[in-house]
Amino acid sequence: MRTSCLFSLFFFISLMPTVSARQQVLAVDFNTNTAPLPPRHKGFIPVEGKQKTNNGQRIEFQDGGVKATLETSSPNGFDYRGSNARVDRVVPEGTTKGKLVADFICVNRGTITLTVTGLKPGRYVLLSYHLDTYFTHENYGEASGAVPEEAQQIVLMKDQKVLDSVWASALSPVGLGRTRISDWEIPTLGATFWVEDSGVLQLSWKGLKKAPDGERNLLMNGLELIRLSEHP
Repeated sequence: MRTSCLFSLFFFISLMPTVSARQQVLAVDFNTNTAPLPPRHKGFIPVEGKQKTNNGQRIEFQDGGVKATLETSSPNGFDYRGSNARVDRVVPEGTTKGKLVADFICVNRGTITLTVTGLKPGRYVLLSYHLDTYFTHENYGEASGAVPEEAQQIVLMKDQKVLDSVWASALSPVGLGRTRISDWEIPTLGATFWVEDSGVLQLSWKGLKKAPDGERNLLMNGLELIRLSEHP
């Protein structure tokens, strides 16, 4: 069911007749700022922070005239992890999104909430990506759920209503099991919705599986918001 729904969403997007009818208004690639420079996905704005560090509970960024904030309820704030300067994570081959999923932002308690302002009214689709490129041991790394050997289930919500859900994954033996993957193997959340005249959109992500120590891992490689049409 999950794969079928996501395939239908991508198929719907592909039917849009022209570039002008389908406009990417926000595209973000979350990276660590650890030297050497992180891999960056072309066409996405980089949002970067320190690895294994509390980077605060609020991040602001802008893509053209669209402004966005990312907030977390986690008292430990946002953390960044990635493949640069690490031997246990890699940039996956075979996929067009290798540089996008090479790094990610994460929290270990609470939710992540995105607020976007300055949007034109219309029908939009949001896509977010949830893969840890950790590959060296028999666990899911930051994509783990209640136990390290179990994947986290992540839901995308609007107004407390679940729009979509996906199981996060890793390149490790218990996950995808290889470092060469396809675009379709990247855990992706997606949903379409109508933005009203206020031009404001708010969405949130939550990890459903809670570990015995209270941690609830939640990671995101990046996201993109696409305007599909002027009408619902």
